[in-house]
Amino acid sequence: MGAKRLSFCACAVALLSFVPAEAGNYDGQWTVELSTQQGQCALSYRGTINFAGGRINEGGMFVQAAGLVEPSGKVAIHITRGSDQLAAGGLLRGQTGAGQWNSPTQQCSGHWHAART
Repeated sequence: MGAKRLSFCACAVALLSFVPAEAGNYDGQWTVELSTQQGQCALSYRGTINFAGGRINEGGMFVQAAGLVEPSGKVAIHITRGSDQLAAGGLLRGQTGAGQWNSPTQQCSGHWHAART
């Protein structure tokens, strides 16, 4: 009886090791591309963002970015550069994502695409 239990436990552990990582874990580095669809700002950007614990909180001397990605993949990000602001939302799925952005201060908007790097 003990050998059967041990064998069952070993099989269960082996099967669990092949279960994919928890769905909705989007932490890590993502390459993002933004393009303008409406307005005169002609914003074009390609860069990276990092999520840790489902949150982004990055910035440098001139730019601040904050936001989150929910376990479902829903994204909400707010970026501030001086007096300019940009809000982006969308959805990550697996290794890619897409959505829309809007800059009320520049009066323009567009789309973004992302890929996990």
